[in-house]
Amino acid sequence: AGAAHAEVWCRVRQTTRFCDGTDTPLPTETAAVLSVWTHDGRRGVATGVADASLAEVAIAGAAPSPVRPHPHLPVLLPGLGLVDARNVTDAMVHEALEEIDADVVGVGAKTVRATIDRIEDETAWASLSLGSVREPARAWQLDLEAAPAGKGLAHRCATSTRTRSWATLASLPYGQTTGRRALQRASARETVVEACPVVLLPAASAALLRWLAGEVVLASTGASPTWLRRGEQAVHNKVHLRDDGLTVAGLRTSAFDAFGDPPRARQLFAESRWCDGYAAPGDAAEPRPTGHVASNGRLRARGLAMPAGLRSVHALHAEIGGPMLRIEHLPPLAPSAEARVVPLSGTLWQGTRDVGAFREQPFWIDPIVMVREILAVSSETDRHGEVDAPALVVMGVAPAGRR
Repeated sequence: AGAAHAEVWCRVRQTTRFCDGTDTPLPTETAAVLSVWTHDGRRGVATGVADASLAEVAIAGAAPSPVRPHPHLPVLLPGLGLVDARNVTDAMVHEALEEIDADVVGVGAKTVRATIDRIEDETAWASLSLGSVREPARAWQLDLEAAPAGKGLAHRCATSTRTRSWATLASLPYGQTTGRRALQRASARETVVEACPVVLLPAASAALLRWLAGEVVLASTGASPTWLRRGEQAVHNKVHLRDDGLTVAGLRTSAFDAFGDPPRARQLFAESRWCDGYAAPGDAAEPRPTGHVASNGRLRARGLAMPAGLRSVHALHAEIGGPMLRIEHLPPLAPSAEARVVPLSGTLWQGTRDVGAFREQPFWIDPIVMVREILAVSSETDRHGEVDAPALVVMGVAPAGRR
């Protein structure tokens, strides 16, 4: 297409879905990020499906740039845990689905839908002058819906989890926990009337930390949220948030990003302050790229982790005392979101006593207050997506009309 040089990142994804005793190959997915340099030194980038039109788009958008081609290939790193060494047969996957269904039925619920996807990726980075490297990866995804037996689908609950470890998917009691949440929803009778401390269980705190990292992305690219300034106090001093794109068996772990750059660990927050940011090639804010460019050409977090505390959730209920809410899931939080009303489900506690469940009650949530007013960090932690998150006790959640 007339380019003097080109570099391309490409991923081919093949997914097999297991459900109801069958295994079905899904359509192959491809994604590519192409960088080209013209003979007069301009650089263009295009993202999309890997075909000939991608080069035409990249050249058409070429502009003067300080970014030069890579001098060497990315270095592949051993021990990242991207492919589980266990030999998992199709029969083992179907057996796991049967056990999940039995666990759902065992707690008095019914399975509405249960699938396991085997996701196999082949990611490559290539240069016209240097050659190419390839990095295989595999992940497993469970999607489960359960509802109370004999009560229709109005109170159904869903669980969706993705992991690189088959042992994690096959050994944890997803059927029991999802079935019990459905039964809890059906029996929900409580109404929360006053603002009180909220326990965000790991899945919910992961959503909050994911939002916080997204704020750093915005600030790093110049769309700075008004509440976040580098070096200034921004969050509670309990928030020590780190992004390591080389986390072993992380869902976004890779030896290189979409521009071929290795991920550099970023200490996003420490001692209440925003410390490190993100950068793509050519960004003026950083001396060199941080290796966090995704398949859409944009920056994103790779492997977030926040250290756990020393006390269990039960112990924190006893120490803090009084009424508290316990929430397992948060809805996606919009970038730079102000407080808004969302429906939440969870349980109301009085000290260490479970008072009862509430369902789809409207609450004001303010994510900025939530990361600034953290009462405690629990020892109970779990990995959800690309986030290793502990349970948190926060403020910033109030019943609608009581804010």
